[in-house]
Amino acid sequence: MALPAKTAAAHPLGNFTINRYARLELYENVVVIHYVLDFAEIPTFQMAEQIDADGDGALSQAELDAFLPEFADGLAKNIVLTVDGIPQALDMLDRTAGARTGQASLDVLRVAVVLRAQVEGAQESSLRFSDTNYADRPGWREMVVQPSAGSQITVDPRLLVDRSDALRDYSGVATSGAPTDSSVAFTWAPASGTAVPAVFKAEHGAERTGNGGLGRLLNNDRSLGIILLSLLAAVGFGALHALGPGHGKSVVAAYLVGSRGTPRHALALGLTVTATHTAAVYALGFFTIAASDLLAPEEAFVYLGVGSGLLIVVMGASLFLARLRSLRAHSHDDDGLHRHGLFGKRHSHMPGSAPAIPHMHDESEDGHDHSPHAMPSKAPGVTWRSLFALGVAGGLLPCPSALVVMLAAISLGQVFFGMLLIVAFSAGLAGVLVAIGFAVVLGKRLSNRPGLSHLAGKPVFGHIVTALPIVSAFAVTLAGVLITVQSLNQPGL
Repeated sequence: MALPAKTAAAHPLGNFTINRYARLELYENVVVIHYVLDFAEIPTFQMAEQIDADGDGALSQAELDAFLPEFADGLAKNIVLTVDGIPQALDMLDRTAGARTGQASLDVLRVAVVLRAQVEGAQESSLRFSDTNYADRPGWREMVVQPSAGSQITVDPRLLVDRSDALRDYSGVATSGAPTDSSVAFTWAPASGTAVPAVFKAEHGAERTGNGGLGRLLNNDRSLGIILLSLLAAVGFGALHALGPGHGKSVVAAYLVGSRGTPRHALALGLTVTATHTAAVYALGFFTIAASDLLAPEEAFVYLGVGSGLLIVVMGASLFLARLRSLRAHSHDDDGLHRHGLFGKRHSHMPGSAPAIPHMHDESEDGHDHSPHAMPSKAPGVTWRSLFALGVAGGLLPCPSALVVMLAAISLGQVFFGMLLIVAFSAGLAGVLVAIGFAVVLGKRLSNRPGLSHLAGKPVFGHIVTALPIVSAFAVTLAGVLITVQSLNQPGL
């Protein structure tokens, strides 16, 4: 989905994340801890029930200030600093909470606290810091060590670099390189370094807005013309989203290129994807509201991804085995001779070398009647069952941005319009898959035009046509394996 760059950079690991940051500043006999939590749109939506006292769907500063003290104290209990194995008392110096606009007008919550520990001792000591807040939730997990001038410290140089500016800027960091630190250990001489400053302030977040893309449509006027334009724009966003990595484009192409698909099959595939993706977004959206205590939305998202991948694997493997059996049962040689079954006798249907009338093979040759036929044999046909399975697999994994829009629509009291936008978005996504299917089907028909028919008599062409169904079925299976592996290894999970 096309979104403003600042929003995309805000939560590089996705809308499900709770991102954590801790910076340990080392002064003479004092450790100051700047701790920050940055909640993406979906976890903020889930927490709104605890914060939004008046139920208006917005997180006011007064509500945040009332919510903060107890919440900040709870965070501090899960932060542990030890020196030579001895836990240190942590005093709360400052705390703050703020909400900003994220995708689809949903709030994005940021909480920051400052803690202080008094550490005595002139000798070098072993210091360990650990954070177990939201340890089971995906997200950015960064720890930074910042010694003051003259500090005697031995630490991994990687920890001396602040990569996100206290979760204000994630840009320039690939998702695969996101930090995953929940603890840090190093040696330090507490008596070294400069004197501690008198005042510390919690890390406030930079102002930013992310109401772009599909979410912007929720804030438009509700006139008929605007509604129609919004739905059309949602179709466009869905199509743009489908052009990105994934979404089953390679699976669709691989399936149809190795079978006798028609434009009707491609259209049916698109309708199945639309219906499945729409239903998946609805289901996950209402699940996030009603049953997230039983299973976190990001975990449900992983299960859907794995289910989609495994469904494609099963379908691809079934196609591969069926087409392999068909090839073995009816294979031809380059000289025009062919055999029925693995042990059938080689014979020909070429003029002058075979009876002009249909014939019967004996039982040892998998006997059946057939007439003279041309080379090469046709690709296998499309079955509606496999087509339906492919459509379900292609639409089963909902787009997180579409889920955000669904939740925003519920929050803004525009449930029906939000549901219409999801249908339009899914139709745009499916339209790209249909277009790919049409291109594959029409491309295969173009190859059969008279100007290209002379290729059919070439042995190489026969080998390609014979192998194509097998290769395409293997490609479908491989795509399913990749989808499954990617779902199980999402960054931050």
